[in-house]
Amino acid sequence: MTLVWVVLALVAIVAAAAVGYVGWRDRHRLPSVEDGAAGRIAAAEAERQAADRQGQQGTTWDPGKPAQ
Repeated sequence: MTLVWVVLALVAIVAAAAVGYVGWRDRHRLPSVEDGAAGRIAAAEAERQAADRQGQQGTTWDPGKPAQ
């Protein structure tokens, strides 16, 4: 039974070390040019979709007016 606990402890230590290393590595990574460009493209796409939704809401049928 002791062997099982030792193996589980080693697995937990290795997993914690891997998570810690990846977190440390990502904090020290320099942003690339593609990161900024992807963010700008995503923001522009979100604004376009919001404008489309807003435009679609304004074209609802009004019973008092003829359909466009």
